[in-house]
Amino acid sequence: MMERFECSECGKYPEKLHRRYKGKTYCQTCYQRVFKHRHCPECNQFARLPIDMPEAICKRCERLKPCVRCGVQSEKISKITDIGPVCNKCFPYFVEPKKCTSCGNVSRKYSVVTVLGDVEIFCNQCHPKASFGTCHKCHRYRKLTFNEDLGKGICMLCMDEGIRICEICSQSFPAGYGKVCENCYWIRVFKQRKSVTSHLFATQAVKDIFANFSDWLRERRGAAVAAMQLNKYSQLLYEIECQWGKVPEYSPLVDYFSVAKMRRFKRFFDWLADSGAVKVDTVVKAEDSERHQIRKILDSANTSRKLYSILSSYYEYLTNPQKEKPLSWRTIRLYLRAATSLVKHSSTAGDVIPRQSDVNSFLTTKPGQQASLSPFIIFLRMKGLCNLTVYRQPKASIIKSNRNQLKKSLFKVLAVAATGDLTVEGEWRALALQYFHGISKKDCHYILNEATASAGDDGVTFIFMKQNVWIPKLSYGINLI
Repeated sequence: MMERFECSECGKYPEKLHRRYKGKTYCQTCYQRVFKHRHCPECNQFARLPIDMPEAICKRCERLKPCVRCGVQSEKISKITDIGPVCNKCFPYFVEPKKCTSCGNVSRKYSVVTVLGDVEIFCNQCHPKASFGTCHKCHRYRKLTFNEDLGKGICMLCMDEGIRICEICSQSFPAGYGKVCENCYWIRVFKQRKSVTSHLFATQAVKDIFANFSDWLRERRGAAVAAMQLNKYSQLLYEIECQWGKVPEYSPLVDYFSVAKMRRFKRFFDWLADSGAVKVDTVVKAEDSERHQIRKILDSANTSRKLYSILSSYYEYLTNPQKEKPLSWRTIRLYLRAATSLVKHSSTAGDVIPRQSDVNSFLTTKPGQQASLSPFIIFLRMKGLCNLTVYRQPKASIIKSNRNQLKKSLFKVLAVAATGDLTVEGEWRALALQYFHGISKKDCHYILNEATASAGDDGVTFIFMKQNVWIPKLSYGINLI
C-alpha cells in the first residue's frame, strides 16, 4: 500500500501531505494554522511563513541562495533542505539510499513508481521505462513485450489484436496505430493543415499558388512529408505576399532572399521553375553566389581591425564603377582570396602589411596565385603602404617545389597502405606517374583509364604515346619504407 506520512503538528496521517518545511511535515489544516501571510524579511513581498519563526524567508529567496554543497548559485534548485538549497547536480547526495525492488541493489538514484496500487522502488537500470520503446509493427512509443518469433519488441495492442481494417480505405494495418492506417492519417492531416494555413494569405491568387504547390509537394514527396513541411513554406510565401503581393521575377527574389537562403526552400523554387511561374536566370544566380563568397572572405578577415580595413579598401578599389572594364564578380572573388591568403600568411610572422620575403615565400608554396596576387600588390603600392614586387619564381624552382609536394604525397599514401588499406592503389599510380615521369594530371587520368597496362613482379608498365612508362607497385614501395 502507499506509504502515509505523519503530520508533525497534529500527529494524524493524511492521505496527502500539504507542505514539507525544515524537516517537518504539515497537513492542509495545520499548514493554514501555522503558516500566515506576512512580509518576507529579505524581499519584503507577501508570503505564507511560519508564525513561530520570525527569521523565516519565502521560497523564492531560499532558491536564490547558493547550493550548500558546491557553493554555486544556480536557478536549477532541486530541493530546499534543512540546511539550505541544493542544486540538481548535488541533489543525489542528499537522498536517502534505498533498495531496488527488482535487483536488490542499494542506490541513491532511484524512481518511485506506483504499480497496481503498490509503491515500488527501482534504480535507474531497472526502471520500468527500460521496457518502453518503439513498437516494431505500429512504430508507436509504448511499453513493449519481447516477441521471440520476431526477435523484437511489440506493444500489447499489436500482440493481442494483430491487425485492424482502416475505416477509410479498408486496408489492413497494425492495431497499435489507431482507427485509420498511416497513409490515411497523413492525408487527413495534410488536408487539415492545407485548409487552415491557406487563411494566412490575403489574396486569392496567393492562396491558389499555395494550394497548387501543396498538391505538387504531396505528389512528389508523399502526404507525410507535405503535411510536416507546409508551415515552413507558408512562411516564405507569406513574406513574398507582404513584399510584392505576388510572385515576382527571379532577379528581385535573389536580391531580397539571396541564393543561399533560397536553397533552404529548394522545393518551392523548383516548383516555380517547373510550373513556369519563374524563369531561373543562371547569370544572376552565379553573381549572387560569388557575392556571398566574397562576404564570407571579408568576414573571415574580421579578426583584425587593420586587416579588415585593408581588405575592405581593396574590395572598394576592385568594385570601382569608374573603371573602363569592370571586373566580374568571379574575378573579384579570386583577387580577394589571394590577397586574404597573403595577408594571413604574413600575419603568422607578426606583420599585417606583407613584406617582400612574405610574398616570395607565399608564391613558393602557391605559385598558381601569382596572377591573382598582382592587383593587390599594385593596390598596396598605390596607397603607399609598401614597395613590393611580384617575384617571378624560376621554372626550375617551381618544378623542384612541385616534386617535393608530390614526394610528400607519395609517402603519405605509403603510410596509409602500410596499415593494410590498399584502396589507395589508384592514388599511388597517379602520383607515381607524375613524380617519376613528369606526366600531367590530365594525362594520368587518361593513362589509368584508357592506356594498356601490363603488370610485372615489382611494377606496372603502361603504353603512353608509343612509349613504355614503368612505375613501381604499391606493395614494392611498402617494402622499402
